[in-house]
Amino acid sequence: MQKNKISILKPNPPLPRDQFYSPRMEELVKDYHKKNQLTETGIADLVLRQK
Repeated sequence: MQKNKISILKPNPPLPRDQFYSPRMEELVKDYHKKNQLTETGIADLVLRQK
């Protein structure tokens, strides 16, 4: 799942693959939500994964 989130979010600089859910990952998920007009929860839920 971590690999999939990184490929969807395309963080720059890249996130290390040894972290499961860091504050940076939460920030990236919120940014993705905002860009895709989703509720900004910071959680990589089913809606995000289906996008």
